Amino acid sequence: MRISKRATSICIMNLLDNKTFLKGPGLALMLIPFFFACEDPSELGVRVDSDNQNIEVKDTTITLPLSTILIDSLRTNQFTTLLVGHMEDSVTGSVRCTAYTQYSPASGTFPGDSLDFVSAYISFKINEVRTTDNILSGHIDVHESDDTLYNQAIYLARRKIDYHPTPITQLDYNINIDEDSVLTFPLNDLGLELYDQLVRYGTDTAFQDSLQQNLLYYQPLVFNTTSTNSGLMSLSLSNDTSALFIKMKSPSSDSTYYYRFNFNGRGHFTNIERDKAGSKLSTLAEEYTNEVGGGYAYGSMVDGTFAKLDLTPLKNFITENTGLIVNNSRIKLNNTDYGSEFVIPFTSVRFYFIRNGRINGPIGNSRLTAYTSTILSDLSYSSSSIEYLNAIHEEDPPNYSGDITQFTQIVADDGLGIDLSEIVILNPTPTSLQKTIFTGAEVTIYYTTIK
Repeated sequence: MRISKRATSICIMNLLDNKTFLKGPGLALMLIPFFFACEDPSELGVRVDSDNQNIEVKDTTITLPLSTILIDSLRTNQFTTLLVGHMEDSVTGSVRCTAYTQYSPASGTFPGDSLDFVSAYISFKINEVRTTDNILSGHIDVHESDDTLYNQAIYLARRKIDYHPTPITQLDYNINIDEDSVLTFPLNDLGLELYDQLVRYGTDTAFQDSLQQNLLYYQPLVFNTTSTNSGLMSLSLSNDTSALFIKMKSPSSDSTYYYRFNFNGRGHFTNIERDKAGSKLSTLAEEYTNEVGGGYAYGSMVDGTFAKLDLTPLKNFITENTGLIVNNSRIKLNNTDYGSEFVIPFTSVRFYFIRNGRINGPIGNSRLTAYTSTILSDLSYSSSSIEYLNAIHEEDPPNYSGDITQFTQIVADDGLGIDLSEIVILNPTPTSLQKTIFTGAEVTIYYTTIK
């Protein structure tokens, strides 16, 4: 898979359940049973003569400044993917990915004394590719790690584990990303050792029990790439074609049989080494501390670059219009791919609060934590569900948009009791190779004020 390429009127106000903890003057006023025609701020939906009323219905569009910040502490172990490869980019710098994964017995035919070893190989389904053209080439060395991996451990992108310097297999590859979807490594030396274990299954009861109960230790595999690689790949650990396969053959019937070892059971992660020297974003040296403005913001999780929104203009507007009732509020983020089919934007985006110098999340199961961690969907503020606001990418024109009516009212009322001034934009799939170039952000608000 290549990494390439409102008119909606809300005329009934969104009413918050008054049993929730979010209280404030604006929220109380929202219980007034009026219906507003939001597309035309001069017209009231219930045909009440606004000249004789003590309210005004208005709208405004507020531009929110965009910038790029560095977040280097990406967690890479909790997703069923591995990242491998090397990529140079004049904007975000260079990135090199080294993948670590353990494997364990899964299923298949045991050889007994009737099946002969033919070959062994590792196969990975390719999820995504980031490259400058449709040919991806390079070299990968596969090593055995000196340490084990633990499925319950937290592995951030900036973590290395020592491995044996001599590779157990090597692969030179040249992939046409329009046609190829599987990456295959020969693995005959290790495969013979595993085949011998499978043969023992039928003769050694103690060994059989250990294999059945998954008690045998297998050294993790390390997929190490060099600067000769021309791009990045995301490899699936959960696809049916992704496994370590032992191929066997019956000499009597000429039939072929397989036994497979899976990768996604006992721990995995990706180490990401980044170097921004000489790039446009070279000043991003410390997490959250530095930022680069200039009109564009760059979102790429693998590069460690995140787009940040400054809410100051929105808060200034609220300060100048105290007690406003938000009838409808919508956020819109414009983006570009420079016309390149190899720059693929995030499928959707989420919005996390930056507080105390860090992203305040993940939200967990607590409703209070959810409210103070991220912008939620409108219904999540007045029901028992907790759902993120997922702004889906639209292609024509390219943008992300979503309703933030309740969130805007909460900010207006200071309903959370915290200072929210910065938002960071995330890809809901953090280990994706997708990259979004944001070109602008704005919030449009239809609101009611007291004259």
